[in-house]
Amino acid sequence: MFQRVLTAGIALIILAPFLIFSGTFMLEIFIIVMGTVAVYELLDCLGLKKQFHISIPSYFLSISVPLLARHIHDKNLLFKILFFLFFIFMFYLMIVAVSSKRNISLSDIAVAYMAIIYIIFSFTSIILLRDSNYGEYVFLLVFISAWMTDTGAYLIGITFGRHKLIENVSSKKTIEGALGGIVVCILSFCVYGFVIGWIFDATPKFPPLIIVALVMSVISQCGDLIASLIKREHNIKDFGGVFPGHGGVLDRFDSIIATAPFLYILYSALPYFEIFF
Repeated sequence: MFQRVLTAGIALIILAPFLIFSGTFMLEIFIIVMGTVAVYELLDCLGLKKQFHISIPSYFLSISVPLLARHIHDKNLLFKILFFLFFIFMFYLMIVAVSSKRNISLSDIAVAYMAIIYIIFSFTSIILLRDSNYGEYVFLLVFISAWMTDTGAYLIGITFGRHKLIENVSSKKTIEGALGGIVVCILSFCVYGFVIGWIFDATPKFPPLIIVALVMSVISQCGDLIASLIKREHNIKDFGGVFPGHGGVLDRFDSIIATAPFLYILYSALPYFEIFF
């Protein structure tokens, strides 16, 4: 426990400058490093990290996509480019499967493609959120939802947890903990909204803020369960060891990876969820 708390404290200290100066290149560096390490961990889990004809193009995408998202301001053009890149990457991986003479299975290629695109687009969504209207306040909700849900689920779970959530995927998670995580997330969003409205030149809309908190807390816990399922299917405890006591980037950011694109879609596509004005 002490190691987990110590690691979390050090990680927050390191992370703080990247969040404070998120309007600069600092956020790009953070997203590129975390995304590339996460892709490396995934390829290692799948046994593909030494297949350089797969890993190198994957790292190229994890570096180039966040840069494109930050520097191409025409979103229609950006998504056309991303669609093209993701399609070419998919087609390339299928050619790799064919040319490998069945040394690399099509199912491994399919899982690798799905998970790599999931990781890259999710991390890139943080940049897209930050560069949106009132993005300096909105993008932090990704981190708040993941960390507060996780904290609430853990504390409520160890105190009141009696009924297992999905035992064959994650043996420690309980229904009581999941509900506690949702409640803590909603309260955290409300407190954050009050703080932003009190200190900064932005007024929160609390009804959509509460709905977003509910949705993101549920998705956050789904992201955690997805990561647990992948680890169980590949018989590993952690994806990596970047964060002692916590595991790798995918272990620590599994919920953030899940919530970021959903928040971006809600915030950018549905006017009701423009939660600051």
